[in-house]
Amino acid sequence: MLSACPDVEATEGETFPPELALVPLPEFAKDVGVDGKLLVPLKFCAKGRESTAEEVDLLRAAFWFINSTWERAHEKIHGPVHSFAHRLREADSRMFDYAWANRIGLYLRRKIARDRQTDEIALFGELPPAEIIVTHDVDALSKTFEVRFKQSAFHAFNALRLMLGMSPLKSTLRMAKALSFFFSRADYFRLGEVAALEEERGVRSHFNFYGGPPGFRRTMKNMILDPAYDVSAERISSKIRELRELGWTIGLHQSYDAFADAELMRAQKSKIENAAGIEIKSCRQHWLRFSFENTWRAQQDAGFELDTTLGFNDRPGFRSGCALRYNPVCESTGEKLRIEAIPMVLMDSQIYDYSLSASASLETAISRWLDEIKNVRGVATVIWHQRVLSPDYGWKPGFIELLKQIRGL
Repeated sequence: MLSACPDVEATEGETFPPELALVPLPEFAKDVGVDGKLLVPLKFCAKGRESTAEEVDLLRAAFWFINSTWERAHEKIHGPVHSFAHRLREADSRMFDYAWANRIGLYLRRKIARDRQTDEIALFGELPPAEIIVTHDVDALSKTFEVRFKQSAFHAFNALRLMLGMSPLKSTLRMAKALSFFFSRADYFRLGEVAALEEERGVRSHFNFYGGPPGFRRTMKNMILDPAYDVSAERISSKIRELRELGWTIGLHQSYDAFADAELMRAQKSKIENAAGIEIKSCRQHWLRFSFENTWRAQQDAGFELDTTLGFNDRPGFRSGCALRYNPVCESTGEKLRIEAIPMVLMDSQIYDYSLSASASLETAISRWLDEIKNVRGVATVIWHQRVLSPDYGWKPGFIELLKQIRGL
């Protein structure tokens, strides 16, 4: 299996959109592909689109995915997309549908063993078990105006989409939901409820808490975009310490403007450490704000060892074409960083806010992505916000289904 990146693949000369090819696998390895094929960049295919897997530079193809080479090149020209897939208009969405780098690794493992006429397990050992890490970005612990506005806006936007899609009844119901959400009251302090559901199923998740200024100590922009709570308040800090003592992992959820600012991250990290009583080593950027050029370097400089930001806001999937824990590289220097990255593959809002399809069941919407992680024996994270267990969201059944499927791995 592929576990770490070599030198970053050069971004110069990348085409927009990247040209891709589905190459067929030999009979002995068809099961490690998707319908017996692997998706690879065309530039690594010796015979163009007529190439077979044995005629592709698969190591370079795998690291092209892991290093997000194409998106790095896109960022150099257009700036960071800050985790919105729709801003990568040139992208072939098939890149994000499967953990292609893992599948390439599985194929190479089998091929090498076959070429040496030896047993795959005897040569390489057993494959590791899949690891799916549940995470909770704690964006709100009470129903603030910002939360009311954001979620009501989502409902109103989806109502418009349904109306344009000639579904007037569904559109009306969604607009009614927007109004109901904006004016209703709800309790979002559901950290204990989340922990209890996980305890029943043997899961220990990561809680990422906001460490920026609270309330009216924020700028007007940050009052709209950042959480409002004060992590040093006794009710919150005591709960954080309780979770930590019972085995849950505590991380930082950086403020909106901190994605490239090591000093700001360091100050927010310190605030969470004071509240939790431990050193904080992991993080995820708020709103998944992210830049290949700056974010990982800033996180490392701030003292973090693990980041779980790399994923999309508006669709599930494998943004870097892999489900791996790896050390990324710095875009400007090519240096392998000390910080590790684990991709984020699925988020609750991608199911409930961004998808209007009624064709897929909740079970299928979740299993589609978890099954891929399982099939490639990969490592990835999922996000389920703790506040959405509240009845005014109604997303608790999805969280229970998620835990059920993870327990069944």
